[in-house]
Order: sequence, then structure tokens, then C-alpha cells
Amino acid sequence: MSEKPRRVLTPEERARRIAYRKQRRIIFPISRITFLLTVISSIVFFIVLKRFGILPGKWLTGFGIVLLLFNIYVAMVALIHKMSNKRKLRQSIISAIVSVLLIIGSFALPSYKGKIARIFNPVPKEGELNINVYTLKNSGYDSVDDLAGRKVGLQKRLDVEAQEYAITQVNRTISSNPIVEFDYDNIYDAAEALYNGNVAAILMNETYANILKDNDDYKTFLEDTQLIYQCAHKVELNFDAAKVGNITQEPFVIGIVGNDEWTYTNLNATSGYRTDVNMVVVVNPITKQALVISIPRDSYVALEGYYNHMDKLTHASTTYVDATSGLEAWMSTVESLLGCDMNYFVKVNFASMVDIVDALGGVDLYNPYEFTAYYEDCDSSIGYWEMINKTFPEGEIHLDGREALAYCRERYSLPNGDFGRNEHQTIVLKSLVNKVTDPSIISKIDPLLKALEGKFMTNMNINEMFALAQMQLDDLAVWDIQSYSLSGDVDYLYCWVPDEYLSVVDLYDSSVGNAVSYVRQMLNGEKIFIE
Repeated sequence: MSEKPRRVLTPEERARRIAYRKQRRIIFPISRITFLLTVISSIVFFIVLKRFGILPGKWLTGFGIVLLLFNIYVAMVALIHKMSNKRKLRQSIISAIVSVLLIIGSFALPSYKGKIARIFNPVPKEGELNINVYTLKNSGYDSVDDLAGRKVGLQKRLDVEAQEYAITQVNRTISSNPIVEFDYDNIYDAAEALYNGNVAAILMNETYANILKDNDDYKTFLEDTQLIYQCAHKVELNFDAAKVGNITQEPFVIGIVGNDEWTYTNLNATSGYRTDVNMVVVVNPITKQALVISIPRDSYVALEGYYNHMDKLTHASTTYVDATSGLEAWMSTVESLLGCDMNYFVKVNFASMVDIVDALGGVDLYNPYEFTAYYEDCDSSIGYWEMINKTFPEGEIHLDGREALAYCRERYSLPNGDFGRNEHQTIVLKSLVNKVTDPSIISKIDPLLKALEGKFMTNMNINEMFALAQMQLDDLAVWDIQSYSLSGDVDYLYCWVPDEYLSVVDLYDSSVGNAVSYVRQMLNGEKIFIE
């Protein structure tokens, strides 16, 4: 049988075949190289993603299956010899693009974890208690050298060790005669002596200047005086909070404290500060319920549990008896009031509040009644303090950061005063929780992380935060947030820190009892319903 004669190729066909074979010799190795790059980058990215610790197991498994199927497709195209040049070229391009994205992701994920960690200032092991020296403006005493041999007033009830240290430092700074100490019963007597000219200066904890301002007789204290010397007394800190074993399986308690400062530096300082926000949040990750308890700043409480030291709650963090810092003193006081241990704390200030809300694109909330707030705006972009009138209408409203802060701080124009302010703080907190737990927050993650860097201080570590985030992504649960505000009568009672009678909120025993009961039920795993 004769062989079928071969068809003679035309010159054009021969040229095309030669060109195809040349392309194949180039495309085949590229296809295999990009395949190997895809496999390696997929394995590395999956390991990094798993270590990132935020994706729940089912999401991680699903993503792993997608990567595996993609690599199988790439392997088939790259390793099967009969695949056309066009398919192999398309596979090479897709593999290269995906590999680059996976490599970028492998570097980006750890950096995101670092950005999240940098939101929170580390809990310090050492802090400072600042003792200041004040003189009247235009008194001629403009430096500590001017106080040589002069009378300096101080109260000897509180911060004795820190004050003695400060006096030693002042006398070391003065080049000639040391100061002459004059003791007074409290900060008001010391301030009165300064105004009357009985002393050239007074020496006291810097936070007491703000307490003086609450007294009508000394409202302009900071405007009338000048700070000529500051002594930072080093204090060893000990935040002994009872952390839970598994934050996704056990109820836990978070204390939220907001101090009346605009600068972030005071987040870590132990120099006293007053607390404008006093909240306790009890979280049950099993029942998906949280209880927010608001405590009026002027609540008349036993500081650190000592009933011979009754005072406003806002003064708990200005000085301390057994605690080593203002924050620990506040925690101990609230724990004694509510009969529970505080597992975690979060500390913020005015500037933190503004940046948090702005980074989230504002908050939407329902305002129960119209009111007008008259407040100071401290925006550095305007270059000065400005008094602003802002009316908040009844109904659904949208607030930016500065408006949300004004909404949380106002009390004088509210029907219930300080109790109304607590209600507003709870409303804003609920709105923030709803926004943060919404999956759409992912689209704002970059500007959010940048805006929030260094704005909090907490003892909750990054792995515990990621465990909570992983739990939320796993079940996408809608949380039931219950709220309760302590209430009482406004009275005029003796306050231990300033050693004076001041306006306070004398809490109802029934109100405190209800709060204690709600906390106990939450910690026992029960669901609560507050009307």
C-alpha cells in the first residue's frame, strides 16, 4: 500500500509554523515559571493569612479551597503539553498578576496588624504625678529663683510624698535661700492665700487647678495665674486587672473612662485627671448581649471602697490611697460600687472621641429631644478656642466628631442635667458599636487605622481583639445592647479630695442595687431585659 503523499507547505505556512515553535519555546518555560510562582505565593499568603488571626475557620477554609482550585487550573494549563500558546500565555499573565497580588498581601497583612496594634497606647509600667508651682500673673514672680526666701503655700492632706519631692527639687533649683513652706488645710485655703498676697506662690497637683475652677470663687484661676515650675514625680504603676481565660467564651467587664483633656500625652500619665465619661460595659459573647452602665461623674461614692473617703466619682482619679495611679483608683472605686472585678479598661479623652467619630464617617443616632449646647471648640486648624452654639433637633441626626463630643458633654441645657448627659453618652456609644460591627467598615479600614493611631490606652492585647473580631465575622451576629444609668438626688455633701462641701449626685440605693443585679446576671450567663 502506497503512502499518502505529504502536502507541501507554502512558504507562508512554513514561516507561521516556525514562528509558532519559536513562541512555544519561550512561552512554555514562562508558563511553568509563573505556575511555580503562583504555588509558592499562594502557600506563603495562606500561612500569613492564617497567622493574621482575624478570619474565622470557615472563611479561611473557603479561601484555601479557592486558592487550591486556582492552582489546579494553572497547573493543568502550564503542565499539559498540548495546550495552545494562547492559553498558556493567558495563564502566564493571570498567574503573574495573582502572584503579585498575593505577594503584596503577604507583606500588607502584617503591617495592618501593626497598624491595629498602634491604635492602642501600651499600658505603662511607670508614670508621672505632676506637681506645679503657680504664681499670680504680673506678681513679679516669674521663675522659681524669684521665690528664694519667699512664702509658698501648699495643702498637706494629699500627695504628701510627691509634694515633698517637688519642694526638694524647687530648693535645688533656687540659687540662694530656700522657700518658706506654709501649710493649709485644703486647696481652697491655699488658693485664697495666694489671691490675698499671704504667699508668693502655691504648690499643688496640677489636676487640683481644674477642681478649683469648679468653685465659683476660683473660676478664673488658670487665667489669673501662671505656671512657673513643674516637677514630675515618678510613680511605679500596677494595673492588676483579672483578665478572662477565653474572651470569646466567657462574660467579661470593660471599664470605659474618658478624661477631660485634649492632648493624647495624658492618656498614659498618672498625674491626676478628672473623668467626664464613666461607663462599665458587661459583655457576654455567648448570648451576644452587652450591658452599658452609665455612672454620673458627680456620683457620691466611696473612693477605692473607703467610706471615710466619700467624694465625687470624677475625683477618684485625681489622687489615690492604695492604688498606684489615677486609673487604678477609678477602677477600684467602680468595682467597689458595682460589686464586680473589672477585666479590661479603655481610656480615651476629648481628642480621641473626635477622631474616632470622624474616622468612622460620623455617627447617626436618634436624639430624644431638642436642645442647644454652648461649648468650646479646640480645633487646632482654627488656631484658637471658639465658643459655639449648636442646636441638636429632635429625631434622626448625623454628627461629626466635634458635634458628637458636644452632644456627649452638654448637661446644663438638658432637662435631666448630668443624667441626660449619661443618656447621650450611651446613645453615642451604641451608635459607634453598631457602626464598628457593620461589615462595611472594611471599606474604611485604611483611613480608620491611620486616624485612630495612639488614641486609646487599654490592657486588652491584640490577640484578644482579633479573637473578638474573628468571632463577629464568623457568625455576623446582631448584638443586643442593653443600657442602664445610675440615678439619684442632687445634694450638697462633704467631698474628701477638696475637703469641701460640693454639689454631688447622691445615688439611690435601689438604682445601685439594680445595676449590681444586672451585672451579676450577665456574668452568670443570663440574658437581661431593661425597660
